[in-house]
Formats: sequence, structure tokens, C-alpha cells
Amino acid sequence: MKDSNESDVDCGGACDPCSADKACAEPADCLSRRCEESGGSAGRTCAAARCDNGLLDGDETDIDCGGGAPPRGENPACPPCDHLQACVADSDCESMSCLGGRCQKPSCSDGVKNGEETDTDCGGLCAGCEPGEACAESTNCRELVCAEQVCLAASCSDGVKNGSETDIDCGGRECGTRCPAGQRCSTGTDCATSICNSTSRTCACPEWMVISPVAGGGSYCIDKYEVTKQEYDLFMQANPVLAGLPAACAGNIYRPSNGWPYSEGRVPVNYVDWCDAYAYCTYVGKHLCGRIGGGESSPADAADASRSEWFNACSGQGTNEYPYGHTYEDKCKVNDPTGEFARKPVPPAPLPPVPACEGGVTGLYQMSGNAAEWENSCDAEGRCLIRGGSRASQPDAGEPATEFRNVRCDAVQSAPRLDNTDPNIGFRCCL
Repeated sequence: MKDSNESDVDCGGACDPCSADKACAEPADCLSRRCEESGGSAGRTCAAARCDNGLLDGDETDIDCGGGAPPRGENPACPPCDHLQACVADSDCESMSCLGGRCQKPSCSDGVKNGEETDTDCGGLCAGCEPGEACAESTNCRELVCAEQVCLAASCSDGVKNGSETDIDCGGRECGTRCPAGQRCSTGTDCATSICNSTSRTCACPEWMVISPVAGGGSYCIDKYEVTKQEYDLFMQANPVLAGLPAACAGNIYRPSNGWPYSEGRVPVNYVDWCDAYAYCTYVGKHLCGRIGGGESSPADAADASRSEWFNACSGQGTNEYPYGHTYEDKCKVNDPTGEFARKPVPPAPLPPVPACEGGVTGLYQMSGNAAEWENSCDAEGRCLIRGGSRASQPDAGEPATEFRNVRCDAVQSAPRLDNTDPNIGFRCCL
């Protein structure tokens, strides 16, 4: 029954608020906080709360929002409130931050996950999250690696620059891999070449070498010219004892089989076998050009610019048939078996390089003709590839003027690595 201090049976007044359609005398009698004229004989009744009526009703803390806790009775659960709207608890606010009765803007230091954050105070527009915290994408993470919605710690094989690395997966304190030429560095210890350009902060090639980019990323250094007799003579005078040479090269004396002592030191060293070339490059801190990334290249990859250092540099990352372009031109030292080699332009009387025989990298010379070059690419029988043709190379019978297949970048010969020397075979080194 309705008592004197109630607005309807067992509700309103001193009792709990009434639900919709119950009689009321004032808003406090209603669960919805809305007491309105019913338009009939019933007089004033409680109206149902709504989240879209432009009124402060129900459990709302501000108009049509708030009341983030489970609603009472039939009151609807309204959306959280925006910045500076009234609130009672953090759950009343979109930002999950209620301070002084007002919703606060999301910030990166409020101790709650809000705004575009993927975890508390990180991700989104905030700083990257620590390893183990939640993420939606790599940019949410301090180390730029997000896997299965969790940020991972930096590693030296994750394909991004993170941790103390100076470039992707190389350099810095933790990674044992040094960065190739052209990549970023802080000091020479970050670089495979041990040279960090102090202006550009990139790893640089030693003198007389040039950077050869690799299609798809990466780079390395390659000698601008074939190794000269003068340079090879310094190696012979040192008479080094070298560790780590292939077993097949044991006992090699490194002396060219002919033409020694020399009269012109600026021409390519010749009459050297594969082991001589391998040993020289090792001695000067480089390696005989082979597989991109290091080691021996498979003969099957002789024309693969993603694998062969020599072919990649000659062909301009696989784009040219000849160092200088797609069709043969009479630009390099070829078809002249008794002629002199083109010389490296060094003192005492510097000579300009043959400008036309440049490519497939700017500043790289004589990759076609002049001296053919040993490559670190040998088969199971110890036969190793010889690249680029030489001054003695001649066109095949009937070849058109635009073809000279024997001096193309993909042209190969092969010979035993030991005791096979020739007046037209030399080499260059990579790093």
C-alpha cells in the first residue's frame, strides 16, 4: 500500500526512487530523476531515462553521458563523457581520467590506458611501449617490433633499426654484425670497412674502392680497378703467413708465373692463379669477390645480381648486359690480344681512366675487357669462374655489331683454381 511519505506504492519520498510510470512529486522520487506531467488523470509520473534527450537524467554525470558503473534498475548505460564534462569516477570518462569532478584529456602520463594508447601511457600518439606491453602495430613499440599484439625486445635479426644499432640489424653495442658501406654509423667500429664518414655518418669504402648497391637493399665495396702489379708486389714483399686459406691453396708461393719482375706497375697483375688472388685479398683485409653477404658464390648464380658480388656490380644491379648499357659498344679494352692493358691512374704520372669503360656503378672501371677476373665461385672439382672477358676476347663468328657475348657481364669461363695462370687473367677485391 502507499504510505503517506511515498509518492507511489513502496517508492518515492523516503523510500527508493520509483521506476517509470510511477507517481511522483519531484525528480528525486524517480530512478530516472525525471518527474513530468503525464497528460492524463494520473498527474505527475516518472519518465524513463534516455541517453539522447538532452537532459541530465538516469545515472548520467553530465547530459547524456557518464554513469560508467553498472546502471541502476532500468536506467540505460550511457556513453562516457568527453573532456571537461562532469564525472564522479574514472569510468564516467572517455579518457578514464576523472579529476576534480571533471573528465580530463587523455595524456601520456595519467596512469591509465586511454586515447589511442595501446597500453598504459604508451603506443598511439605516446612513446613506444616497452617489450611485453600491448600493441596493434610496430610503431606502437619502442623497439618497432609487434608480434601477436605484444611488443618484442630488440634483436639483431628483426629487420628494423632498434636498440643500439646504427642501421638495420648492424652496428652498435649488441650486434656482432658490422654495417656495410653506405649504411649509418657512429664510429668506425660499426662498419665492416672500419671507416665511418664523420660528415655523413655513413660507413665509407677505403680509398680506391666504390660502393655497389644491391637491389632490394644492402651494399658492399668493390675495387675501382683490377689489382695492379705494383700493389701485388707489396703483398709479395711482405711474404705473409696467412691463416684461413682454402686447404687447396696450401703451399702456394703467390709469385706470378711469368712477367716478374715487372716494368709497368700500374697495369693489372696477371699470370696469377685463383689462390694468389684469394690470398692477396685476404692480406689487404678484403675478400675475393664472391657471394653477396660473404663467402663463396655458386657458379649457378653467376648471372644473379642478388647473389653474385661481381655480376651485381658489373650489371648495375642486374639492369645492364654490359657495364655501360644494354648493347655492345667499342668502349673497353677488348679484341687486342697483343695490346697494352689500360692502366690505373696513379702516380708518378696519373692517367685518366678510360671514361667509356665505366659502370655498372659510377666510378667503377674495366669490368669488361682489359684483364679477365677470378671470382670466388668454384665447383666441386675446383674449377673457378673467370669473369668479364679480357683484352684478348674476340667476338664469335657472325655476331652482329651490337653483340659481343664474351665480354658481357654474364659471360663466364672456368679454370682450375691451382696452377692455372694466363697473361690475360687478373682480379679485384670486394669488402
